[in-house]
Amino acid sequence: MINVNKILLLFVVFLSFYITPLRAEDKLKVEVLIAGDWGTQGGQFGIEKTGKTELGYALDFFVTADNIYILDSINNRIQVFDVQGKLKEIIKLNIKWQEFGLPWNFTMFQNYFYMLIGKPPYYSPVGLREVFIFSKDGQLIRTFGKEQLAKDKEEYYYRVLQDGNSGDIVCGINGNKIIAFDSDGTYRDKLMITKGYPIETIKLQSITPMGYLLVNRNKPKKKEKRTVIFDTRKKMVKNEIDGNYLACDKDDNYYRIKSHKDRRGAALLTNIDIYNAKGNQLKTFSLAGDIKVSKNNNEKVFHTVGIFYEQSQVDPEGNIYYLMALKDGVILRKIVWKDGK
Repeated sequence: MINVNKILLLFVVFLSFYITPLRAEDKLKVEVLIAGDWGTQGGQFGIEKTGKTELGYALDFFVTADNIYILDSINNRIQVFDVQGKLKEIIKLNIKWQEFGLPWNFTMFQNYFYMLIGKPPYYSPVGLREVFIFSKDGQLIRTFGKEQLAKDKEEYYYRVLQDGNSGDIVCGINGNKIIAFDSDGTYRDKLMITKGYPIETIKLQSITPMGYLLVNRNKPKKKEKRTVIFDTRKKMVKNEIDGNYLACDKDDNYYRIKSHKDRRGAALLTNIDIYNAKGNQLKTFSLAGDIKVSKNNNEKVFHTVGIFYEQSQVDPEGNIYYLMALKDGVILRKIVWKDGK
């Protein structure tokens, strides 16, 4: 006869081999790198309260081997921190966002910043039709990309990324295309296109450490969600897995981050799931809601129930950088797996 208990035991052992749940933040190394109030001083971040910016703020960030760059648009600047979160430099942009437009997304290559800017009077992150190049000291140099958007369609840029392997500036066009420019803004190539927009949509999420595009490819009507790894040199899909992911590390692990309110609705809980290239879940863990930070012998609580915005990045080693804009200010945390990943 079949031993049901033995089969169940084997099934549990099998699951534990593939899934290692970590449900408590104290089992991880979670470090608050930056905790800034709303304001205009160094280490603070700008917020606009008259309703001109739709969301009241505009923030973006990226992490390099040496620095953390945060686009503090309302204060017309980029703040540069070291990887421990210490403020190193403030780069003043030679624009005033109320007159010129509001930067929403940016990247950097060599000594230049590349930005997407929402123009007045709406300052919206939707409808961005060109990429702006700024020098390392914040001077506007030129724009590019307008000619690559169809005039008879509502096409716009929603993301600009830098491919460190090729030097390309990679741009996502809403829903249907991903294209590349040289670092001087010269159009280079069409990298990826949908198989029938809007039946199928593609969304550029990130560039992997190997230099491939990580793209969410969805069919909304069929509720089909996939993530593809696209080789830009061979113009082919290298891998495709179920579900939407935001990033991939050098070990070919894939990351998904979702937030939801706790049962009382008093705080925001963040779930982070990590999968391998075959779509098997490796780890899952949750971050606690409200965040206590000690600064200058004072303790401040950043309440996550008042979240405005969240954004994350995963470095090649698998460390997760998670930025939250809250009513109490801006928090950037670094999350390291317990096993050293």
